[in-house]
Amino acid sequence: MRKKTVYAALLCVIGSICFGGCGKEADTKGPAEPAEPVQEQEVSADAEADPAEDAAQTPDTTSDEDAAAAEETAQPETDYDTIYAPILSEITDTIQKGYDYDKEYQYVSNGLIERIMYPGDDDLMKVIGYVITDINDDGIKELLIGENADYESDEIGEQSYIYSGFTCADEKPVCFLEGWARNGQHYMGNGHFFNVGSNSAWSTIFGEWHLEKGGTTISWDDFYFSEEDGENGGIAFYHNKTGEYDINKADRMDVSEEDFYKIADAYKCELISWTPLRSFAGTTDQAAAEETLSEAQLKGLEKKLNDVGYYGFLLSFYGDPRDINWHEVFYDGAGYDRGYPTHEVERAYLKATGDEEIFTDLTVLSGKVLEKYVKETTGYEYSEMRYPLDWVYLKDFDLYVFQHGDTNRTQFEVVDGYKQNGVFVITYEHPMEGRCVVAFTDEGSTLRFHSNLPEGSAFDPANGGDIDQSTLTDGMIIPDSDSRKLTEDDLKGLDKQQLRIARNEIYARHGRKFTDQKLQEHFGKLPWYAPVVDPEDFDESILSEIEKYNLELIGKLEKNK
Repeated sequence: MRKKTVYAALLCVIGSICFGGCGKEADTKGPAEPAEPVQEQEVSADAEADPAEDAAQTPDTTSDEDAAAAEETAQPETDYDTIYAPILSEITDTIQKGYDYDKEYQYVSNGLIERIMYPGDDDLMKVIGYVITDINDDGIKELLIGENADYESDEIGEQSYIYSGFTCADEKPVCFLEGWARNGQHYMGNGHFFNVGSNSAWSTIFGEWHLEKGGTTISWDDFYFSEEDGENGGIAFYHNKTGEYDINKADRMDVSEEDFYKIADAYKCELISWTPLRSFAGTTDQAAAEETLSEAQLKGLEKKLNDVGYYGFLLSFYGDPRDINWHEVFYDGAGYDRGYPTHEVERAYLKATGDEEIFTDLTVLSGKVLEKYVKETTGYEYSEMRYPLDWVYLKDFDLYVFQHGDTNRTQFEVVDGYKQNGVFVITYEHPMEGRCVVAFTDEGSTLRFHSNLPEGSAFDPANGGDIDQSTLTDGMIIPDSDSRKLTEDDLKGLDKQQLRIARNEIYARHGRKFTDQKLQEHFGKLPWYAPVVDPEDFDESILSEIEKYNLELIGKLEKNK
């Protein structure tokens, strides 16, 4: 869990007072004195009044005719899940794909942008959550987005940090709250919020406000702020009930700095029970149940993945098993007894390569073994592989032969994982690439691999535990140029440089390296690009007819620019 630095005297992180993006001015209603401290407790997303208790307290005096009339005029129940689904969809999509500076977001708040840009070691789909509940008891359910975070101060402990809040008006979501690192928003219960922030080194701001019932207006109960005392030096302290940071619209307080901060200490916030965004089913037909793996299970999987039979599947990156580098898989034999080549095989190898002698040991692999193993571990035929073995194939013997060098194996350490829809999604430490994620199913006699990617481009827990293929299109100009024939209309808005990049995207998806430094630098910044094939070794025959057609079309338009 991420740690946050806090101002020692305050309950929550210091930030500036601002409701950016909500477009609602504060009301002036509120009690005359600061609110009494509320005991800290947990608030659930599903917390509702007990109908049985209400019935016991209120006698039933409704006649059958009144009940029938009421039934005729009853309004349909508001579907809040549907109303708030676009918000959750945009937020989850942004977390999974990363923040795009050029995109205009409708619902992603400043606080969420900060969090997405600086996730640390957290899996944000687990850490950030939401609640849909009626916070101010007016019959309208609100949506809150936030997380619970441990702070560096042991006295403060875990706090709920709210990034955005939405209510419903005319069946549409309306933002009434935004919070970020320098504008802390925290829930106090009963529709009341505690806000704390800072405009400068001498300016601390905090106070209590609430959402008015039946509307989108916020009203301040108390608003406190400090400001540099230009006349007397030091710091002056102020209070009003409008939420306006203006010394001319506030009463100056005759208190010490210590007593000023004691007022802030008196506010107590509730710990919200969030539903993780991982569980949001807005982008899938049904949210899949996730099975937590025990330490013993993770250790067992770590041992299995480090076995010679599966070790090679962690040595190349692929979002599609057809992109597995089979040289890496079979370099160590993949668990098969390679034996020793006969003299006939050695002579056939020398004849095929034109070499005069063999300098190291020869590794031999049966074609039947290879095809069977590929089918078992990927579900695809070997003929469908985009990066087949580049070993010498001796057709008369049905053997793949490779002159083998020294083997330097390392150890992969499993650090986390879960199982969803039968798919294991395992995070592990790669000694050279950092933290990575491999996805596979256990078929009993063997593992079937789906993907192996750097952690930053791997997770999409909402799609059943598999790897998020949408993240493999980040930064692409034409993401589907490998799956459909383009038209000139698709390309008419692109300039010459964009066409050049779009054309080379087709090669980059297959892991081709580029001799042009600018192209290599461009694709090297993209999370889906795994450069594994030197330009001179790239085999054009692996391109599909659609890809070849699009290469020709883009190239023709590129020349005419």
